[in-house]
Amino acid sequence: MASAPPIILPLLALTALGWASLAASPWLIQWPLLLIALNPRMLFLVLVAPKLGLLEFTLVASARLCVADPFSYMLGGRYGGRVRGRIERSRLCNLLLRVTPVERTACAAAIWLRPSQTVLVWAGSLRMSPRYVAFADVVTTVVYVVLIHRGMSLF
Repeated sequence: MASAPPIILPLLALTALGWASLAASPWLIQWPLLLIALNPRMLFLVLVAPKLGLLEFTLVASARLCVADPFSYMLGGRYGGRVRGRIERSRLCNLLLRVTPVERTACAAAIWLRPSQTVLVWAGSLRMSPRYVAFADVVTTVVYVVLIHRGMSLF
């Protein structure tokens, strides 16, 4: 069996941590910062937002949501080119994405909308500027977390 590339190991560790903290969540709910530091699922963010101040909630949740992102970007840079060509898309989508500037613009927009792991792999595969991607990722994530906190603080 081939060994996992080093880029994958932090992602595997974070996944295992997420599963373990999900199983322990009935006990971890007593420590809201620890819960979202271990597993920033939307359910947990919504549950603990009213219990925490904006600053501590935003710092912990944003940091945890962003911790895997550089590895996803690097994974895309290393393997994304092979994967991108295999993704099944409509003919129109394939036609549009053959034009690299259009694909880069679509990817940049996706990062600003919500930088998921898939979007960050895509950005890495396009060799987008790491600084640009990191900036957009952090800003978008912080805004997302603040909106969750503000929204849940109304209840």
